[in-house]
Amino acid sequence: MIGADLGYNYSRSGSGGRDTVFSQNICKFVYNADNSNLQASITGETINNGVVINYSITPPGGSFWPDGCKPNAGSNVLYKYTGRNIDDSTAGI
Repeated sequence: MIGADLGYNYSRSGSGGRDTVFSQNICKFVYNADNSNLQASITGETINNGVVINYSITPPGGSFWPDGCKPNAGSNVLYKYTGRNIDDSTAGI
């Protein structure tokens, strides 16, 4: 799981597409927050350790709405948000 709207669509309470078997049991993530209106970067944690990927919330030609999710039992954090200090969400699980 990384970004996009996977957490928002499949793990968020109130979502018409909520599927906790898929999100929490198979993909091992729990939705935490939608777009935080915060410019940030993503830093590799388990893979690409220490590699920083910069992104913009509103890149040319469209929008990137990064979901913040928390790892569920048995998952690994692959990427962390850097500069996103309003919650403890991770970027890739």
